[in-house]
Amino acid sequence: MSKIFINPGHSPQWELDAGITATEPEPGACCFGLQENIIAASVGALLEKECTKYGIGIAGNLQSSSLYEITDTANATDADVLVSIHCNAASAAAKGTETFYCAGSSTGRKIAECVQKNLISTLGTVDRGVKDDTQTQHGRIHVLRQSDMAAILIELAFISNEGDADLLQNNQADFAKAIAKGLAEYFGLTLPAPDVVDKPAEPPINAVAKHSESPVNVEVIGSLSAKYESSGDPACVVNNAGDLGGISYGKCQMSAVWINLLIGFANILMKSWRITAEFWRFIK
Repeated sequence: MSKIFINPGHSPQWELDAGITATEPEPGACCFGLQENIIAASVGALLEKECTKYGIGIAGNLQSSSLYEITDTANATDADVLVSIHCNAASAAAKGTETFYCAGSSTGRKIAECVQKNLISTLGTVDRGVKDDTQTQHGRIHVLRQSDMAAILIELAFISNEGDADLLQNNQADFAKAIAKGLAEYFGLTLPAPDVVDKPAEPPINAVAKHSESPVNVEVIGSLSAKYESSGDPACVVNNAGDLGGISYGKCQMSAVWINLLIGFANILMKSWRITAEFWRFIK
């Protein structure tokens, strides 16, 4: 199984809330009421869930004030890729997404390209490109240089830009999905097909009246044999004249003999009516 190690950037919020000073905790960039460390932690947690959908394992998820703790912990795992998550900051006009990799790492570059492409297509942010860590303003990046596995650092968007900040606040799940999709693309993984639930077979239509030599006018709706217990005669639906032509459900209680008797009686009545009609016409 392919595995990743997640590193949300900057200090965990609990260190800041506790007022810990030994490790010099800092929240990263802050603007528009947002904090980089909180956004990074949220996207990191969402990334865990999205990666598991592709079958990507999570070797660890660590946010720490100590860069050495991050790389030492990651190097002690069997992770294939380290993913560090950050937000960018500059002037209010600067905006967009960029992904860094360790200079000289062709694997890191390929991973960065897959993730960057999916972030841009999903979020629609400005594409600031894939860059090696010699192209930063602050020198080489520790988590990229000191990790034993391929590593990337993602600058999701600019927290200092109003439009980007809105995405960082309201589209964190989309960032996580895009990163997971890019990682899956690199690993050659796809989402499994959803389970297909077989549609139950339609019940057979059972409308044959037994032992009847003459056709019987019976309207059938599905098969009621499973709904009503049968004593040999098929379950059926018959017109119910006593209910204003409504439909009555139940067993055909009349045997073929009784049906034939009724049909014969009806024929006699018809013949009698015809004889009577002929008689009255004759005497007129």
